[in-house]
Amino acid sequence: MKIPHCSELRTKIYTRAQELPDTWSAALPTGHPLQKQLLLQQEAIVFENVRPMYVAVYAGNQLLVLTFFQLLHLREHHVAAAKMKRWQQRLWRVFSRIRKPRLLVSGHLFRHDFGAVFIPEPVPAFEGFKGYRQALKLAARKTSADAILIKDPPTDFHPLLQHFMPQYRLLPGDISMELTLPESWQTMSDYEGLLKHKYAQRLRNIRKAGSPLDVRSLDAAQVEQEAAAIHQLYEQVAQNQPVRLGFLSPDYLPHLKTSFPESFQVWGFYEDDTLVAFASAWQRGTVLDMFYIGFAYERNRDRQLYFNILFFAVEQAILLRCEKIIFGRTALEAKARLGARPQYLHTFLHIRNPVARALVDQLQTALAETEGDWESRHPFK
Repeated sequence: MKIPHCSELRTKIYTRAQELPDTWSAALPTGHPLQKQLLLQQEAIVFENVRPMYVAVYAGNQLLVLTFFQLLHLREHHVAAAKMKRWQQRLWRVFSRIRKPRLLVSGHLFRHDFGAVFIPEPVPAFEGFKGYRQALKLAARKTSADAILIKDPPTDFHPLLQHFMPQYRLLPGDISMELTLPESWQTMSDYEGLLKHKYAQRLRNIRKAGSPLDVRSLDAAQVEQEAAAIHQLYEQVAQNQPVRLGFLSPDYLPHLKTSFPESFQVWGFYEDDTLVAFASAWQRGTVLDMFYIGFAYERNRDRQLYFNILFFAVEQAILLRCEKIIFGRTALEAKARLGARPQYLHTFLHIRNPVARALVDQLQTALAETEGDWESRHPFK
């Protein structure tokens, strides 16, 4: 198809889903996450220091791309100072308080499965990319962003970003751990039978520690009822992370369970009727995509809550006849011990301020050193 010259690109920016015209949703497939009704539902959940932006780019009358951004106002608590060296702590404290930096995220801060870029079928990938690049520039200018994070872009964009936007650096070590389940696995015994002796022994010890736990699948009403306890458990885990790009709202998980009662699963782990851990996941066909978890750190040592959550996910995936579990980006070594293998992702970052850029480089190095020797973990026989 013939696309007008890029100088003729026309951009429309919206700061609220309510402003989106009917033509926005009409261009999208049914059920696409950028559908106006779904965006309105999402905006009903207020996230601290986060606001959305929606951009449509046209070449003449031809729609090239629809895209979604989130602007995060970074504050001191978004980075765990305890995980940094003393001079880094002082530098971040001064920079965050004086500059009050803004991070523009192309994508969704809290989900990796959110299609934040849509290119209509007749538009070639490169033309869509040119429209996307225009949207990115204008959004960064309008928000006065200090840094821009391109999270989970379309696969076709990976080489284009590296070639045409070299100032955006591919983040090293951006890895999601995934476990492929053979069709022969019918029960956890089948999984255990394939583990090497020390890993099988470890599995038995962890599950023995968690045997007093009562695991319950929670419906929407129960998730709403336990919302405060769930959020408190989530915060215990979130506050322990070295970098926290935004925090979930207490009503976010109840909202998802109400909106997606079949595909979004939430389980509560109870000890003497007290909620001590929870896990959530998306079930999409034959894939179990683990989402947010939380647990009480004071009970973790005795009940091995974190590892019991991981093994529970394996058991659920087997029962649901899933072919794959997506465990996500954190705790690589722990997930490698289960047999999960790395899926290398593409996230790009551009930081305008050289001081902030140097600080992030240092922090990335420190984080890589804390991941452990996950590459040497080979639990299967």
